[in-house]
Amino acid sequence: DVLHTLRALADVEKLNAKPTFRKAVEWLWKQKRDDDRWNGKSPYGSRMWTQLEKKRRPSKWITWQALYVVKASGL
Repeated sequence: DVLHTLRALADVEKLNAKPTFRKAVEWLWKQKRDDDRWNGKSPYGSRMWTQLEKKRRPSKWITWQALYVVKASGL
């Protein structure tokens, strides 16, 4: 998943290593809702024993991860 990959690149300070990584961060930024939060989307959600958050609704976890990546990229 894109967010997971971007988070890994942020952790090793490589988000600005290639232009394609920057484009991925810009794509992530465009996925943001008007209220500056990101919806929870996961292909693995149906495999969880319990739903942590409602589908297609603002997700605290996804929003935190996305903001971490955006901040690390300097966008």
